[in-house]
Amino acid sequence: MRVALLTLALAACSAPAATQNEAGDEAPAAVTAEKAASLPPDRLADLVFRELGVRMTAVSRRLNPPGVITTPLYQLTFAGAPHGTGSVGLCAAMRARVEFGGPVPQPGSVGGPASPATPMQVIRIRAADVYKVTGPIEPYVQQSQDRGAEEDRRCTAAGPVIPSVEDDLSRPYYFTFEGEAIPELSLLVLQRAIAEAQAGRYRTVSCAASARSAPECRNPAALLGGLNMGNLVSLQIALPGLSGNRNVVRARFLIPGAPRAQLYWSVAMEVDIARPPDAEERIERLGRTEIARSGPSPS
Repeated sequence: MRVALLTLALAACSAPAATQNEAGDEAPAAVTAEKAASLPPDRLADLVFRELGVRMTAVSRRLNPPGVITTPLYQLTFAGAPHGTGSVGLCAAMRARVEFGGPVPQPGSVGGPASPATPMQVIRIRAADVYKVTGPIEPYVQQSQDRGAEEDRRCTAAGPVIPSVEDDLSRPYYFTFEGEAIPELSLLVLQRAIAEAQAGRYRTVSCAASARSAPECRNPAALLGGLNMGNLVSLQIALPGLSGNRNVVRARFLIPGAPRAQLYWSVAMEVDIARPPDAEERIERLGRTEIARSGPSPS
């Protein structure tokens, strides 16, 4: 995934952000485990992100139960509102993971264990775009203002960007991407491979040894053709070296309704991509594809 580390020189590394208290004096903007557990997502996001001027609308909460470890608040994940990307069928949103360190230093404090009411310091924010496929990908279609507004509405209706509870993967949320600036070309590779497998034209598909006992692997091409890009949870492309045009696209698809939580089809697909200096990139030929079953997806 493309990750931008946002360095909060004032908010994270020195004094906490200041706000006005009821008496009109400046007071620290306290983020506590109590507030992290109870505030509505928009208010919690405003409290954490006010120094960045970024508007977040959703939150995944991961709170540490009392007595498990000494830090009651370790991480929160926020997401902005989903929107169209300019490519038909593809939505995007910003996701930001906020890590908390020790308690905010208080004048006259003598230390001691933190409680759920202890104000905590933000020490790191990692932000990147995440994506969702809502239909056939058409990256080169000129969109009117009305069509762009319709794509935004489709993105809003496509479901939440992140789960409300961290690590809940009972359904596919927005997927991560890494390897290039934007995911459209990698998605076009997947889209073409799935369509050709459905049409019976793409047969160089096999299952990894770990997946061959699965009933679906009796016909690997049919398995590939049945994958739904709306179930993507991660996507990456490995670029070629100094010579050649062979790329490898790797994708993970959540298996809906799997008897065991967080079970995936993992696809590794070879593809030749022409990248002429003065023209658009072009998918030349699909190579071999291998499909495996895998467990929890790395975040």
